[in-house]
Amino acid sequence: MQRFEVPLASGEGVAKCPFIASRSLVNCYVEVANGRKALYAHPGLSSFVTLGTSPIRSDPYFFGSTWLVVSGQVLYSVTTAGVATALGTIAGTAACVLSDNGTQVLIVADTLSYIWNGSALAQITDGDFVTASSVDMLDLYFILTRANTAQFFISSASNGTAYDATEIATAYARPGNARRVVVDNRDVLIFKEKSVEGWYNSGDADFPFARGQLMLETGLAGRDCVARVDNSVAWLDHEFKVRILRGGTAQIISTNEIAERIAQWSDPGSARAFSYSIGNHAFWMLRHANGCVVWDASAPASDAWSIRESYEEVTWRCAYVGARPGQILAGDADTGALYTLSTTAHDEAGSPLIREVRTNTIGPGGSPFTLDAIEVEVETGVGLVTGQGSDPEVWLYLSRDSGRTYGARLTRKIGARGDRERRIVFGGPYGQFPPHGGVLRFGLSDAVTFVPARAYVDVTVDA
Repeated sequence: MQRFEVPLASGEGVAKCPFIASRSLVNCYVEVANGRKALYAHPGLSSFVTLGTSPIRSDPYFFGSTWLVVSGQVLYSVTTAGVATALGTIAGTAACVLSDNGTQVLIVADTLSYIWNGSALAQITDGDFVTASSVDMLDLYFILTRANTAQFFISSASNGTAYDATEIATAYARPGNARRVVVDNRDVLIFKEKSVEGWYNSGDADFPFARGQLMLETGLAGRDCVARVDNSVAWLDHEFKVRILRGGTAQIISTNEIAERIAQWSDPGSARAFSYSIGNHAFWMLRHANGCVVWDASAPASDAWSIRESYEEVTWRCAYVGARPGQILAGDADTGALYTLSTTAHDEAGSPLIREVRTNTIGPGGSPFTLDAIEVEVETGVGLVTGQGSDPEVWLYLSRDSGRTYGARLTRKIGARGDRERRIVFGGPYGQFPPHGGVLRFGLSDAVTFVPARAYVDVTVDA
């Protein structure tokens, strides 16, 4: 009998052919401490407030001392304690983009745009205002892309209600429409269909923004496929690769496996990107109806990606996220519910948060083998004081065909609160496996801490 270590703490990596790579990481991320890798669960969800109309249409936006959220056709203010107040009507059904200049918040909706000044909501009616598709702010100017054109235009300084027909420019270095404007540090990035142009504030009295040296030969898959993260900007490009802007270059951060997964989505350009930080981890997420992928800016490249899924769904239930110091809110994709993200919540507002790890193929390689036993290193003694989760258990499935199909469910207790000496052993034998087909699928759904690190298999090489 021989014992082999099976690493658990590895990033998402299901290859085109699972025979080559079958590992997967669902609702967990990798963290390295003192040179040792472990897995931690992505934050759970706690109910915060349910708004009177639905669904959520904007990332929660913190302005002044309250949150602003568009849900249904209503703009709400929400206090940090979860008290919601309707502020006025926002027409349309599509996702909205918000930005502020310190005293005003500009809201771009379907075909109309609005200003919230802290006390009143009003549609922008200046005769020189044209239909906008996105907005950001630099040096007190609101900068807006003009819908279905390569142009962008600006407001008067410190006044999002006033516009001049001459205060407009065209991002013409490459053909195509402007899909999104994003301000990164002091660069105004105009994301187009197949290119990105950089502009800056030159201080010119006629029109303050001028074209800079930044020019990227890669575009944006869809208006909402970009978000700031880790003092930079990451986006899904027009070829469905995820890139981040580093040192003036668009570096690819998606692995082959992640790019393949995204390409299988129906219309990947309809996905939404957002980000938040917990501790030293800056997470960038791309959420689509067909799936949700997560990139961790702090992790090694091979371990940076994971998958987020909600119970009995193929994607994460939230499509909007906003953060302020000490609080992160997430908005439901289908209802008016807002949740708080928390590392101390181990479920999703009452629904199980299933954390799952799938390994690459196990065994000595080159020969069929009998799987005699499996031992998993996971934090034990984490049961709750009472109720469901007071006697938690992990589950395990075995595959003999590279993760295409799995056998019966096996379970083991991981210990009531304080039972730290428990070992998690799945004793066998479990029969013969082919040389390269064995895969472990291991996880937990109880609402308790889940911190796995490694697994070991005991095998006997067969003739």
